[in-house]
Amino acid sequence: MTRTFPAEPPRSAVFGNRRSAVNCRWATPTLMLPTPLWFDAETSPWSCVRDGAPRTLISTDACGMCPRWEPRHSAAPLMLDWFGVLPPHETE
Repeated sequence: MTRTFPAEPPRSAVFGNRRSAVNCRWATPTLMLPTPLWFDAETSPWSCVRDGAPRTLISTDACGMCPRWEPRHSAAPLMLDWFGVLPPHETE
């Protein structure tokens, strides 16, 4: 018996259309950052890695209005993208 699975859903179906840390290319779970940064994961669960040096986010409310917000290109964990495991993306 052969089973066929539906095609992969579009990213908007997985992440939604809302701009947030969850679907931003530059946001990553603080727990996935190198030591000592991951120690802040309890108080700042998300961090922004847009500027090269990770910056913990006390609140992700500003992510929705951030001028540098970019959609995530894949559902892969963001730390893989940050550490260069995933193929490079075009940047401005």
